[in-house]
Amino acid sequence: MLGTFAVAVDGAALPASAWSQRRAADLVKLLALAPGHRLARDVVLESLWPHLEPQAAASSLHKAAHFARRALGARDGLVLAGGAVALAPGAEVTTDVARFEAGDDAAYAGDLLPEDLYEAWTHAPRERLRELALGRLREAGRWDDVIALDPADEEAHRELMRAAALRGDRSGVVRWFGHLRTELARLGTQPSPASLRLLHELSRGPAVRAPLGDQAPIAGRAGEVAAALARLEAAEAGSGGVLVLSGDERSGKTRLAEAVLLAGEERRMHTLRASAGDGPDVLAAAVAALRAGRPDLVDAGADAEPPPAPRPARAAGGADAEPPHRPRPARPGAADAEPPHAPLLRAARERGCVVLLDELHLASDAAVDGLLALAADAAGARLLVIAAWRPAEARGRLHDVARTLAERRLSATVALDPLAADPLPATRYATSADGARIAFQLAGAGPADVVVVPGFVSNVEHGWDMPAARRMYERLSARARLVLWDKRGTGLSDPVAAVPTMDERIEDLTAVLDAAEVGRAMLFGVSEGVPLALLFAARHPERVDGLVLLAGAARFMGDADHPRGWKPEIARRLTDELYEHWGTGSLLSVFAPGRAADPVSREVFGRFQRAGASPAMGRAMAEAMFTIDVRDALPRIAAPTLVLHREGDRMVDASGARHVAENVPDAVYVELPGDDHFPFLGSPDDVLAEVDAFLDEVAVRRGAAAARG
Repeated sequence: MLGTFAVAVDGAALPASAWSQRRAADLVKLLALAPGHRLARDVVLESLWPHLEPQAAASSLHKAAHFARRALGARDGLVLAGGAVALAPGAEVTTDVARFEAGDDAAYAGDLLPEDLYEAWTHAPRERLRELALGRLREAGRWDDVIALDPADEEAHRELMRAAALRGDRSGVVRWFGHLRTELARLGTQPSPASLRLLHELSRGPAVRAPLGDQAPIAGRAGEVAAALARLEAAEAGSGGVLVLSGDERSGKTRLAEAVLLAGEERRMHTLRASAGDGPDVLAAAVAALRAGRPDLVDAGADAEPPPAPRPARAAGGADAEPPHRPRPARPGAADAEPPHAPLLRAARERGCVVLLDELHLASDAAVDGLLALAADAAGARLLVIAAWRPAEARGRLHDVARTLAERRLSATVALDPLAADPLPATRYATSADGARIAFQLAGAGPADVVVVPGFVSNVEHGWDMPAARRMYERLSARARLVLWDKRGTGLSDPVAAVPTMDERIEDLTAVLDAAEVGRAMLFGVSEGVPLALLFAARHPERVDGLVLLAGAARFMGDADHPRGWKPEIARRLTDELYEHWGTGSLLSVFAPGRAADPVSREVFGRFQRAGASPAMGRAMAEAMFTIDVRDALPRIAAPTLVLHREGDRMVDASGARHVAENVPDAVYVELPGDDHFPFLGSPDDVLAEVDAFLDEVAVRRGAAAARG
């Protein structure tokens, strides 16, 4: 009955001619669908002959039963007795409907009794079986089959659009959407806003990303940052224009512009940058940057417009309608030529676009005039043009254009005056039990104390010169009193003839806590600082509120219980290479693989090495890690512990961090994406988000414990 009607008796199929009497076939179909294949006589009459009087309907029933028995070849093939009608009560009756309902998906060959679409008694079971089939197909992800069964199913079309996008088939995305729109039009409706949004998201190509420098925090510019980001939000909403950043050299224009570019990137907009310092035709350079990433947007011309982004419906009655796209009136000659900035407008229509034109005071007058034309078109587009320039060095034409932009309300200006550099925390010294002097710093004044336990080398003053490290320090010191220190033999602490033992390092950390007047603290161990933080927490639980452990392990070398630890021959080779190339950013491919090819990152890492220790002490500190093993201390740690590790860390395998989390009684393990070992060489934002949440949790625990007395 699924897909067609056919009957077999004892394995032999009956010919279609056996059912020349239509109501005989209908009677068999009705009973085959009924529970137990029997129905009350009155139900049969009402279903098949609702328009006849009872006596006439009864006569029709007997006639249909006669022809049904003849077709089935048995007098007991259809029995009327006791006010009921039954199909072959003395035989086993099986149907494809029953098999399908029992879980045999192959039994569903199509809709129930498609030749009887207008029979009322078929409507409810047909829809029930169709929904059951659709549900199973959806669960199995068989979206083509869903559409074969229900050509207007929006969910299936959206999934097939996503599948086409994953294959890189953007035209396939558009084709599936066109099929959906056609099928819905047959029903007198249109695609939903969700389908329109998905079309816009998937049919557009990948975003072009402008290169950005290290995102050092912007201090003292809260108002300027807010004004710039407000202009970006307006552009994202379709009210684009120009953001003018004016100021002298080193006033922070480029850094603020990069912050806006980063915010645009986070909104999945195209981001482009060009500098007139590299050539006076800065607009052409911006288009060239777009061509390098998305040549289709530059070379396709005006005939290949990306689909416009759907706008929120303003009226409840039109929430499902696709908003009309009204093209701008064609200018004379528009069919033959388009303005040089047209590719930027196409990029803006596709996903929004932010363009930085830096050092505009060095641009040609033609490029400056081009900015004026671009600004006029950007006003109604999702396009923000950042124009950064030094007024004192600009020619008169740029001043004229800047005034015109302001008068026409096409621009917003953020003027940047030079800022005095923020003073660094003072470096102080604690005296350890044996008289060694240990450098430390205090930053912030929050209610809690966070003590960073550094990796194998460090320098408390140089850390503030590393943009990612500085951002981490500033975020932590904004909510807590932050304590930084250098282990003896590294950074600004006393030099040593031999690497200090773990016992000596615990004494040094104790001396720092005492000098900083810290009673209890959150220890933040990084890399080689992790085992020291663990051992200190086991020995001095009265001084530890909690542990945050990043990129470390209780033991670094491999053994039977830690098979993915360092192999001796590889560790020795890497240590020798570190010594031979100390201060050059050596082994950045291990510490931060994603930045290994970046010369700026190599130099930052090289300065970190040079500031942290001499080559010989750097190698000695690395070799000392071969013997570290504090696994016995893990069960004795009572403090709440957050273990963080990046899944692709090449320096320390994640299995070592998981071992710590599994053996510290009150520990939580969070594996982060990425492969950077040090948080100071990449983005520390995901680390800081976890740390913030953990500090909040520890504060709540501490408050609850205090309330209990």
